[in-house]
Amino acid sequence: MRSAAAILLSLLLSSPSWGDVGGIDVDAAVRRMQSDSLTYSAYQSQHTAPDARLPEMGAQGSSVLTVQEEEFFGRFYFREARKHLNVIADPVLDSYIRSLGSRLVTHANNVRFPFNFFLVQDPEINAAAFLGGNVRVNTGLVLFTDNESQLASVLAHEITHVTQRHLVRFLEAAARRQNITLGAFVGGVILALINPAVGMAAIQTTLGLNMQAQINFTRKDELEADHIGIDLLGRAGFDPSQMAVLFSRIASTAPSAGRLPQGLMSHPFPETRVAEARSRAERMPRPRSNSEQDFLYARARIHARFAGLRGDQVVDYHTRALKGARSPAEKNAALYGITLGYLLQKKPGAAEEHFRRITPSSSPFLLDTEADIGIMAGRAKETAARLRPRYQSSPGDQTAALNYAVALNAAGDYNGAVTVLRKFTVSRPDSVIAWELLAQNYRKLGRMYEHYCALAEASTLAGDYDRSNGFASKASRHARSKLEKARLDAMVVRNERYRISDVRLSKK
Repeated sequence: MRSAAAILLSLLLSSPSWGDVGGIDVDAAVRRMQSDSLTYSAYQSQHTAPDARLPEMGAQGSSVLTVQEEEFFGRFYFREARKHLNVIADPVLDSYIRSLGSRLVTHANNVRFPFNFFLVQDPEINAAAFLGGNVRVNTGLVLFTDNESQLASVLAHEITHVTQRHLVRFLEAAARRQNITLGAFVGGVILALINPAVGMAAIQTTLGLNMQAQINFTRKDELEADHIGIDLLGRAGFDPSQMAVLFSRIASTAPSAGRLPQGLMSHPFPETRVAEARSRAERMPRPRSNSEQDFLYARARIHARFAGLRGDQVVDYHTRALKGARSPAEKNAALYGITLGYLLQKKPGAAEEHFRRITPSSSPFLLDTEADIGIMAGRAKETAARLRPRYQSSPGDQTAALNYAVALNAAGDYNGAVTVLRKFTVSRPDSVIAWELLAQNYRKLGRMYEHYCALAEASTLAGDYDRSNGFASKASRHARSKLEKARLDAMVVRNERYRISDVRLSKK
């Protein structure tokens, strides 16, 4: 079996030459890694090889897509999403959507790999599942839904698309019809989910498929996702009847808008589908009562921070919502929105006045906002002290960890912030915001090698390999040992491995 280095080296030599990338010679980096057995062994143990080359994907007409191959394309999809979509890095909203999705996945069948739920700043009322357990949720969908069960019904539907391997079936069927390999057009499918206008054209050109055949195939899978998804919704403790309610609401938007929302063109909602969902829900046990508070906080936070509004507009909107609040949860959410509006205006006094009227709880939304108020009001040390017990009890909680690190930074305890963030990036190496915060604290300490390494990691996660290599080049000027230089070599080789894989897939 070929070693990882041999694979990487052959890729680099057989691909278009990248030359001197960001000030670092890639070929020299590979040679240095190979000459240092200790460093190279460490690199092999930390960097697996699934992205080193494209899967063979079988012979022409093959209908076999392994779980490993599905994960491979899923990783490529998420890298492309980070490059081209407005993926939200807000730690509280990220934790919320991950937690909601994980609650459903826990009750799902045929789960083959970890799921990745992420929010995208997009007003379209839509969500989309892709290979490898990636589930994209638009902010427009969260704002459109009335309660958490409605939002969960969409996630359950999308989870089912993944567990039932609907997209895999579509790809395999298309490959058989066209007598070509899956790898010949999977890049076009990825582009379709990232940029529907471009991607669907690419699929049409590559496959020569009849659009009606695609729609019919999609409708069949949509019904299966409805049936299995609604059962999943009930098992996870949500209200299954809300799936039909949401379907009905979405269908009712078509006449007023003149068409279905763009993202729902492949999600038709005829009355028969609504009626069937309603009928299935009536035969299911009554759900347990669920708190809607964090869902309402999530909607208020999205409205305040990701709807393009000024702080005064946010305050006005939620002040009106406060007057019309029909429950304590709605009142709390309106006060939370007003608080965020005043923070946008940099008025911590007014923000705190309204925040104190919210019913106290351990919600991460309140933890985060209380920290923001304290830091903006000049009470960073006090804020850090208040956050410390929460962080110590749950160091893997990203809301607690990142807010604690920000408070330590504001209080001037940069070493403390670095300790928290380094520990966090071990458990969550995919957190762009954590790497960026780490870079800020390293700079404050004058540790420029680590500063540029952290920026390089953040840039890699964002899919900007040139920028990452540029930071690696700057870090090399501050390297203090052979081991530190070898780490930069490994980083550059990894970036080029991703770049080669991404370029080849994008041309499929």
